[in-house]
Order: sequence, then C-alpha cells, then structure tokens
Amino acid sequence: RPAKLIKLVFVWTLCLFVLPLLLLVGLEVTLRATGYGKPMRSFVWRTYDGQKYAVRNFDFIRQFFPWVPPMHQLEPAENMLTVEKPKGVCRIFVFGESTPEGWPGPAFSFSRYLRLMLESRYPGVNFEVTNLSFRALNSHVMRESAEFCAKHLKPDLFVVYLGNNEAHGPY
Repeated sequence: RPAKLIKLVFVWTLCLFVLPLLLLVGLEVTLRATGYGKPMRSFVWRTYDGQKYAVRNFDFIRQFFPWVPPMHQLEPAENMLTVEKPKGVCRIFVFGESTPEGWPGPAFSFSRYLRLMLESRYPGVNFEVTNLSFRALNSHVMRESAEFCAKHLKPDLFVVYLGNNEAHGPY
C-alpha cells in the first residue's frame, strides 16, 4: 500500500509540476531560438564600423508605462556609448526622474551642465556624462539600469537624484 501511494504522489508531482515546467522551458528556448520578442534591458549592443556600442534601449522604459511615453525629447547621440571605455575618459551616469532628465527637454538637464562644469574645472580630463533619467520612474527601475551599467560599462561615478516618484511612480 505505501509503495502504491508513493507511486501515485510521484505521478501527480510529475504531472502538476515537472511537465508544465518542461513545457515552459521548451517554449522559452523555442521563442529565443526563433528571435521572437525584444530585449528589455537598459542597453542593447550594436556594432557600427567595427566598433561595439551600448545603445540605450527605450523598450526598457516603455515596459513601465501603461501608455507610450514620448521618446522624441531624448537625444540619440547621448544614449550611445562605446562598450570598451576609452583611455582617459571619466564615465558618469546620472539617474533620476523628470528634474535630472531635463524637463521639459534634454537641453535643460543638469547632466549637460555637470559635464560643462567638470570640463572647465578639469581641462585635461574627458568626461562622458550619460543621463539615464526619465520622468515618473522610481529607484526600483533606476537600480536595474545602474546594475547593468556597473556590470558592463565601467562607470567611474553614479549621480542619483531621486525621491518624488518613490510615492508617485508611473502607475
């Protein structure tokens, strides 16, 4: 009797947990192998003229909004970095919400002023200041971007200006 009960529990466990898990893993592998979907990380890798770049992925931002946020205000040139940090470059990432983003537009972002002030104070140093701020996002979203940057893009400094959206995010 106990052997029959053990066999029954084993079969039910297999049917309820193992087979659906294998089905989901197989589906995921198939979708990835066929190129279905799009990456949702902060940056995607692109190669231009033989050089590898990290390009800001706006689909990462879009996943946090129930509407399509306007991306026309963000400047593409400021959202592209060489993966290999050039020698003598001080790489700084700015994280935040609408204020550091430069609301109403990137021309008003303090990351631009920061770069200009640093370059005037330290004329021999090349500063690469990348603004990853976006309105209505909070620290949970910014943390994910910061972890990606820390792991792949060799930052020298993070500037974080967050607070208001901790209680009032995009939702």
